[in-house]
Amino acid sequence: MLGERYGRDPRIHAWQIDNEYGCHDTVISYSDHAKTAFQGWCAQRYGDIETLNTAWGNVFWSMEYTDFDQIALPHLTVTQPNPAHELAFRRFSSDQVTAYNRAQAQALRHATDAPLIHNYMGRILEFDHFDVGADLDIASWDSYPIGFLSDRLDASEAHKAKYLQQGDPDMQAFHHDLYRRCRQRALVGDGTTARSGELGALQPRAA
Repeated sequence: MLGERYGRDPRIHAWQIDNEYGCHDTVISYSDHAKTAFQGWCAQRYGDIETLNTAWGNVFWSMEYTDFDQIALPHLTVTQPNPAHELAFRRFSSDQVTAYNRAQAQALRHATDAPLIHNYMGRILEFDHFDVGADLDIASWDSYPIGFLSDRLDASEAHKAKYLQQGDPDMQAFHHDLYRRCRQRALVGDGTTARSGELGALQPRAA
């Protein structure tokens, strides 16, 4: 609806799709809907249950399945879940984010020629940022230098104190480079000082 109304509006210079995927634990879901979708994802990925059993090493401890409907989510287990099961669930969860982003991108493509952008969040590892970036025109990220220093950086208190005024430079440089490669164009936003659009686009760099 927004795309139909504002898609050709000359005042719209870009469309931001959603906000900070993965922030506040929004990727991994253990709901009944997630379980059903994961079972379908497994059926599509592996084709038949024996292939899945082999790929996951389910013969160990007699964990073989006879039907995809038997597959639960890898949580609330007596001990650590099968690592292959957990890895598959993480891949499924990542694919869900990609599909969600793609659905929004496709809904806007026919309505606007303005570029599509998502503002990634620093140090979010629950989904494949490059897969999401494949449907974007611009990859951006929200840089919170002091916030990341306090809650996303594994470092000593002395190290954090040293960079308390500006944030850890390696943390910022890593994310600049990462999102530059997610798309040929990258836009860097600083959530502490300005909107991302005010800082300008970085020039493409040859691969």
